[in-house]
Amino acid sequence: MAVSGDVVVTGNITCTGGVFGFNTAAGKKIWGIPGQMRGEPAVDSKEAYVVNEIQQGVFRLNCLDLKTGKVRWSVEEPDLGIHTG
Repeated sequence: MAVSGDVVVTGNITCTGGVFGFNTAAGKKIWGIPGQMRGEPAVDSKEAYVVNEIQQGVFRLNCLDLKTGKVRWSVEEPDLGIHTG
């Protein structure tokens, strides 16, 4: 989990996957993207950076707009330094 301003970014690791942004004041989900989050998100004042496993062994590093969850850019690699074993 990571917080910047009024947004907290967290992931769901219950096999349904997803990365989500929540408003810190209301606790209301403001955005979400699919894929099981791996590791911890990193945030700055405008963006969130997360690694998602989009299918078994395929990882995507996403740069997301912190307020909307819109993908600004992404890089897909078989191993982004994430070890699941």
